[in-house]
Amino acid sequence: MFKNLITLCLIILSAASQTLAADNLIKITPLNDFDTCTKQKIEGKELLFKVLEGDNNIKENEIITGKILKYQENGYSGQQAKIVIGNFKNSDGKRIAGEVYLYGNEHNVYDEYMNSDSNIGAVAIPFLRGGEIKLKKGEILSFFTNHEQTSEKLNIDIQPIELISTCHDETQINDIIRFKILNDVYYNDKLYIKKNSRLIGIVDYVQDNGWDYDSAQIQMKKFKTRDVNGNIVEIQYPLEIDGFEILKYKGKRFAQMFNYAGILWRGKEIEIIPNQDKNVTFTIWLTK
Repeated sequence: MFKNLITLCLIILSAASQTLAADNLIKITPLNDFDTCTKQKIEGKELLFKVLEGDNNIKENEIITGKILKYQENGYSGQQAKIVIGNFKNSDGKRIAGEVYLYGNEHNVYDEYMNSDSNIGAVAIPFLRGGEIKLKKGEILSFFTNHEQTSEKLNIDIQPIELISTCHDETQINDIIRFKILNDVYYNDKLYIKKNSRLIGIVDYVQDNGWDYDSAQIQMKKFKTRDVNGNIVEIQYPLEIDGFEILKYKGKRFAQMFNYAGILWRGKEIEIIPNQDKNVTFTIWLTK
């Protein structure tokens, strides 16, 4: 019995040591300041980092790159900006598994209004925007890396080339929506999918707009395009289009403010018109 207990303890310790060996804490700092206040495209952007604390595979003072895999803009009702940084690589192009999650600060009076019985607070909360993310040179970030995980996420920027609308039930479940790819996509340092290639997305969910902030939504999870050799590439990625979120791309500033105010009564429809709404673009990710 005692021997069996010792054997069991040794097995547990061995498994724990293997886990610690596989998952290591890496500390990095950005080489340049970065924030989400910029009007430039954020998803897919590469950032440079210096390794402050590495392991047997990632050396101290090594310069690595990371790519912004996901970006959520700050919004009203205290919604903070959020980004996910991953696809880390060293100078030799070797992949480093792991992701960093960053969040903006909450509005400085949001909590005060949330915990207040004031009528002014109840009215003001929907119009308070959450904080942006400001990443400073020298700031320390940490992530765990598993050296057995080597998958890479390829960003594909797309723009619709046909009408997407919930105004009169134009877009329905199982509809096929056509897009244009806006960037060359590289895999293993070789061109994989050409810019301006066509891509189709299959609609698998549609929600009509409703009263009290309930904006229309359209979701697609499956996409298809062709690589440089003409082979079909299938992409599984959940793309959600929200009537409220696309307001920032449409119309002049005064019209945007009018539309934002209108959500107090009814959520916003989705209407993306090709050649008119040229600022409405999306990013999907292909995992290789």
